[in-house]
Amino acid sequence: MSDSRAFSQFEPPFESVQPSTSGVGQVQPGPAHPYAVIRRYSGLDPRNAGEVTRQVNEGLLPVISRIPGFLSYCALHTGGDVIASISIFEDRAGAEESSKQAAAWVSQHLASLVPSPAQHTAGRVIAYKVNEGELTRSRV
Repeated sequence: MSDSRAFSQFEPPFESVQPSTSGVGQVQPGPAHPYAVIRRYSGLDPRNAGEVTRQVNEGLLPVISRIPGFLSYCALHTGGDVIASISIFEDRAGAEESSKQAAAWVSQHLASLVPSPAQHTAGRVIAYKVNEGELTRSRV
C-alpha cells in the first residue's frame, strides 16, 4: 500500500467501541483522542539493519518528532526482513502528516535499503499507559 493511501482503509470508527468500566489507563471518547499509525516496511536485507537504525535515529526521528501534536515514536526490527514503526499523535492530522513526511524521507534516504513502500494501520488510541520514567533510547 502506498503512503498516499495510508488512511483509506480503516476499520469502523472507534466511537462505536464501548469503554471499559475499570477507569485504568483508558482514553475516554471525545475530540482529543490520541491517534496512532503503524507503518510496516518489508524487504529489508537484515545485514542492513544497523544502517537503517542509524539513519532512522539521526534523520527520521527528528523529522517525526517536530510534527505538531507529536507524542511518541518507536521503531523496531523484527529480526527478519521487516522494520516497523509506531507513531502516536494528539490527533489524526498529526498522524497523517507523519505518514506523508515518513514516506518522503524514506523514499529520499532509505529507498535502496527498504525497497517496499509502507503498509499502514491507523486509528484512535483506545488504551495506553506510559511509564513516567524516561523512554528515550539511543538505538532503535
